[in-house]
Amino acid sequence: MREATVISEQGEQTIQDFIQALTTHEDLNPKTLKEYASDLKHFIGWFETAAHQEVGVIFQIEDVATPTLTRYREAAQKVMELKPATINRRLITLKRFFEWAVSEFRIRRDPS
Repeated sequence: MREATVISEQGEQTIQDFIQALTTHEDLNPKTLKEYASDLKHFIGWFETAAHQEVGVIFQIEDVATPTLTRYREAAQKVMELKPATINRRLITLKRFFEWAVSEFRIRRDPS
C-alpha cells in the first residue's frame, strides 16, 4: 500500500476548487476527477517537500514556474521512476489545472 501524501490546507483547498469547477462545468467520469485530484495532490506534495528543502513551504499556485514543472517531470522519471504513461497523464492534469487557474484569474501566466 502506498503511503498517503500529506499536503497543506491551502493545497487541499486549491484541489477542491479545481475539482468543483470541473464537476460544475464539465461532464467528467468520477474516476477521472479522482485521478485529477490524485495527480494534483502528488504534484503539490512534491512541491511542498522535495522541490523545496525548507520546512513549511506551503503551495502557492503563483510560485509554480516552468522550470518547476521541468524539475517535477525529471524527478518523476529519474527519482520516482514512474512509467511514461503515468508521467504524461500527470503533466496533462497539470496543464488543465494551470489553464483553469488562468481562467479563474488565480495566476497571470500559465507555466505549463
